[in-house]
Amino acid sequence: MRRHEKIRQAILPYCFCILITLCCFLSYEQSAVAQEGSTVDWEGIRKSYCAFVANPSAYNGEVFVKQLPSTPILFLKEFEEKLKTYDLIVKPIDNSQFRRIALKGNIYAVEAVFRLLNMSDGSGTEMLFILLGDIMRLHPSLYLEILEKYINMDFFRLVGNAVAMNAMPLGSEEEKAELKARIDALGTVKDEKYLGLRDACILELRKAIKRESKGSLSIPSTGGFWRNTMSRASSSATTSTSGVSSSPN
Repeated sequence: MRRHEKIRQAILPYCFCILITLCCFLSYEQSAVAQEGSTVDWEGIRKSYCAFVANPSAYNGEVFVKQLPSTPILFLKEFEEKLKTYDLIVKPIDNSQFRRIALKGNIYAVEAVFRLLNMSDGSGTEMLFILLGDIMRLHPSLYLEILEKYINMDFFRLVGNAVAMNAMPLGSEEEKAELKARIDALGTVKDEKYLGLRDACILELRKAIKRESKGSLSIPSTGGFWRNTMSRASSSATTSTSGVSSSPN
């Protein structure tokens, strides 16, 4: 492999983190007015998180999800409390009990992952999207159910939904296999309510596979593009004579 290719592959992940951070910052800035005067119970989030991890019951799950911010939190607002909460929940998420609960298909844990995007930074956002990708592959119906609830969240307005984010080496056969596994999993969903979202996700995954085949970085589409893609897929699903849009495979 040529030297410049090695350098490119080494710096692309860092470029993505910078891009995510900038997008998040712009989104947070635009939501600043809505955040004025509001407060987040950071201690309550930490306590409800610990209770949920110790006992992932429906009651503890509901409490934890409701405690999490429903809109993006400004990076510098209540910084120390936010950082303490971030370090407890998001920073160690790659190897945490919370992650294991989410991967088992706990509906409250999956919903919490979406809401945690509102208090994440660039690297944290990447880890959360990777977790959501694993959930998509293991529990596609549940993933789409929660995605439908949060598809219009402020975070997605600029960043979009990074359905192709994964932890595999860039452009590797393992990465292509992971993305194809997500397509196969989504293809098992037949509920008409989620066909539009399903097809939009599959479209993004197919594009990601093409990009990886060319050695390009898989980055999430912007929020506006994502919503437009979802709308087109939804229209295709509703006009299909069979009640199911064209084959996702």
